Amino acid sequence: MRNSVLFLLFAVVFALPSTQAQLFRSKKMNKGSITYTLNVEESKDPNVAMVNNSTLKLVFLKGDLRATGAVMGGLIMGDLIMNSGDSKGLALIQMMGEKTAMKIPSEDVKKAQKEMGSLDEITTKFKDVKGGDKEIAGYKCRKVFANNPKDPNTKVAIYLTDKIDVSAISFMGEVSEKLGGFPLGIEVDSPEGKFSMLATEVDKSTPVSSNFDLVIPEGYTEKTSEELQQTSPAIGG
Repeated sequence: MRNSVLFLLFAVVFALPSTQAQLFRSKKMNKGSITYTLNVEESKDPNVAMVNNSTLKLVFLKGDLRATGAVMGGLIMGDLIMNSGDSKGLALIQMMGEKTAMKIPSEDVKKAQKEMGSLDEITTKFKDVKGGDKEIAGYKCRKVFANNPKDPNTKVAIYLTDKIDVSAISFMGEVSEKLGGFPLGIEVDSPEGKFSMLATEVDKSTPVSSNFDLVIPEGYTEKTSEELQQTSPAIGG
């Protein structure tokens, strides 16, 4: 379960669309927080119901990012903190009273960003949907469909807004800059099930700098990624 939460946070940080900084100006939101809620409509795996209504909150300021995931009503919490200054990170996981921390060195951050670069082959196949505009959390979003030739049975729709400066989050690599927008929603329809993750709240308030502190808080036990893999059961396991 720990690995599942951590994987979700990593996926969001490195896979959400980005763009060149010059495409965005100060009139767009470049600091604040966005909260998403996961809705599982259908699933062949009964254990997936455990993550229904999970939330993900992105807090960002001057390129720094804190992604916080809450599963099972907050019974399991995961934080991924990324510092743009030195390209380092920190993962914090709370599960059933146990608090675990894992430092993320800069070489691991760069490696993850490089691996996510393979998504560029998929993003070039995104197509706008005429008449698919949708308002999410007060923002008008345009709808795009993703066609992955390696998985033709899975349909993915992403809702993008041009009112949020994605360059404000430096760790959201440039793998999908061609989309030209920030994702406030995603809908997936696959043979395994259907789910959506939509933004439910957008806050433009300036976050406090302590959100991005890479010092391990008191009460947390530091572990390596290998140690986490050895001690982390899967969902339902």
